[in-house]
Amino acid sequence: GISCDNSDVVIHNCIVAHNRSNDSDGGGIYWIYGSPAITRSHIHSNSAFESGGGIRGYKLRATITNCTIADNTATNLGAGAFFVQDTLTVSNCTFVKNNSSDDGGGGVAIVLYANITLQNCNVIANTAEENGGGVLISDNSTARINNSIFRKNSPDDVYHEPPMRQGLIEVIYSIIDGWPGFGNLSVDPLFEDLLGGVFHLQPFSPAIDAGDPTLEDADDRLGKEGKRSDIGVYGGPGNEGWEDPYGIVSRSKLSSMNGEPWIITR
Repeated sequence: GISCDNSDVVIHNCIVAHNRSNDSDGGGIYWIYGSPAITRSHIHSNSAFESGGGIRGYKLRATITNCTIADNTATNLGAGAFFVQDTLTVSNCTFVKNNSSDDGGGGVAIVLYANITLQNCNVIANTAEENGGGVLISDNSTARINNSIFRKNSPDDVYHEPPMRQGLIEVIYSIIDGWPGFGNLSVDPLFEDLLGGVFHLQPFSPAIDAGDPTLEDADDRLGKEGKRSDIGVYGGPGNEGWEDPYGIVSRSKLSSMNGEPWIITR
């Protein structure tokens, strides 16, 4: 895949797919140190012998925006993405069908004093052998999850491994089952086609205009009243980034939950 050391490269409108790390971490992207940005890219079907099948970061100050991270595998932690001592913002991204076969954090694993903001993301159908099918937070790491949708992750959506301290994790204005937090909903978000991988919201979705009231949708086509943020990947200030003039995301085929190919489209 891609390996970067102490660099501030921007990865934009790229497909990173079918790469493998045979003896370590980071099948798709392996990045240590620096302030990278990954935007409007599709990271899928990569694998790592250990951790971070899609992305493995170490001591980064990074932003990841308008990306699809799907069908990646890892033996240990963080099949979709594995972050160690990083400070990063992940917004308007979809983590879908990533699998950690022997450990936790199927979608994302955050460890060793890492600090992550996850905003307007979809975390769907990720799996782990142990805890954190969707997101695993461990080793005194901090996570703020806002305006995001969690569905069908196994064995759980979010798991925080001890030691735990007050305020290390906050989940607000999100659709997530059984997780306390201001503005959280335990409802069906009414995607257009969950099994087909089309995660646009139906017109009467409870996620529309139900997000953080301090945030507005940049593109408010579905808004009922005003521009209050929708919950999920197509809401919030970064939702206009899904306009994809090169068709990279819309042409990318994955395997859906029922075994048939799906296409992520706008």
